[in-house]
Amino acid sequence: MKIAFYGANRVAKDFYYVLKDTDMEVSLCFADASEDAAGFAQGTGLETVPVASLPALRANFDMLVVCDFSHEEKEQTLQAMGLAHGKEYQWVEEIFPLFDDVQLNPEEKPMLVWGCGRKGEQFYHWNTAYEVEAYLDRAPQGEAFYGYPCRKPETVQDWSRYFVVVAVARNEAICDFLEQQGCRRYRDFCTYEDIESLPSTLLRQTILQPEVYDFTCRSMLNHAEIGGRGNVICCCSTFIRNSLGDISEERSFRDCWNSFVHRILCLSNVNRTYSFCLHDMCPLFIGRHETRDYHLSKPYPEMEDAPRTVAVGFDYTCNLKCVTCRKDFRVAKEEDKRQIQSIAEMVRDQVLPGCEFLIMAGDGEVLLSDAYRTVYASEQMKHIRWLRLLTNGLLFTPEKWAELRRYTDAKIMMTVSIDAATPETYANIRRGGDVCSIGEEYGVCQPVA
Repeated sequence: MKIAFYGANRVAKDFYYVLKDTDMEVSLCFADASEDAAGFAQGTGLETVPVASLPALRANFDMLVVCDFSHEEKEQTLQAMGLAHGKEYQWVEEIFPLFDDVQLNPEEKPMLVWGCGRKGEQFYHWNTAYEVEAYLDRAPQGEAFYGYPCRKPETVQDWSRYFVVVAVARNEAICDFLEQQGCRRYRDFCTYEDIESLPSTLLRQTILQPEVYDFTCRSMLNHAEIGGRGNVICCCSTFIRNSLGDISEERSFRDCWNSFVHRILCLSNVNRTYSFCLHDMCPLFIGRHETRDYHLSKPYPEMEDAPRTVAVGFDYTCNLKCVTCRKDFRVAKEEDKRQIQSIAEMVRDQVLPGCEFLIMAGDGEVLLSDAYRTVYASEQMKHIRWLRLLTNGLLFTPEKWAELRRYTDAKIMMTVSIDAATPETYANIRRGGDVCSIGEEYGVCQPVA
């Protein structure tokens, strides 16, 4: 489909950035006299012409997409030309739902949000697009939640009248209950994660955010973290909540990395809105300020073909049972072990060839796990320039060092965790550390001298 933009501004530049590799081809851009048409053309490479030429060029495109933070001025111009909204042109935010895998229609019915805990609070702070009638909680702490009526679910007489957003961490039971009431997922209810991760939601959050920050970060363009169940994050998982999905037999790492969602997240880096970053967690936001100082003529950088920095932590197998992490020894077995091994092989084959800096492992003990060994004891490690090992150190032997060196010439950084300043604290927290083993029952009793 050939489309044209009306608006030589940041909104148009942002939308143009995410349209790469979609079936929407942008042919040209119409600009108002007050807009920096030359700067926009330099920043995007799009042909940019005065809006007065729109009627004469109408046959050159299939759809006109109007891009701006507000509608009023451009709507007056288009109406003066005799063009009708919905027929001859669309607002850019009306195009966003075309990229969703599922269609939600929460605007068609009053919205209830089920959950007054942390998830409900997150939804309250996040939501700027939907009108909420009330919050629900089985044990409400009061009659109001951030100014909204708060009541028990039993007070709802007809669930079909509402669209329900389930904002609860463990939501399976609530989703089952709603389905028993005849509600259908996506049509009558969804989870906070469902609505938060829609491409249309993500596009609204970054493209329609006028303020930008006064610093530059490119982590999302070249960084990946692969966690439990193969979950892929394009930054440190401490600093961002949004995921690119899980890698599996059906979905490769390249599928996640080259996804439309990843492109939107990268946009939030290059346009400096940082819409998906946890500003209270990432240290880059300390002392930084929002501004509207924006350089339209500077082209956006492209995301890397593969991440150059990769952190992995997908195997919970460990030789300790630290009180901060688990109640007992945990070693992956059976189906878990097969899935973890499959993730390791995908990391080895698809991630290592493009990686320069490998960090392992954010979960479990790297020198115990067979899956992690699949990664670091492989020929693909020759591409790695820096290797950082996060370990409790109990299995670090001269033989293990020799094995690491056999497969890579990378500079190796050893980060040894002890979580203690005294032997007594170590014994209390790092349970099993005095034995240096996880027991004969697992067949991996490896005392270290």
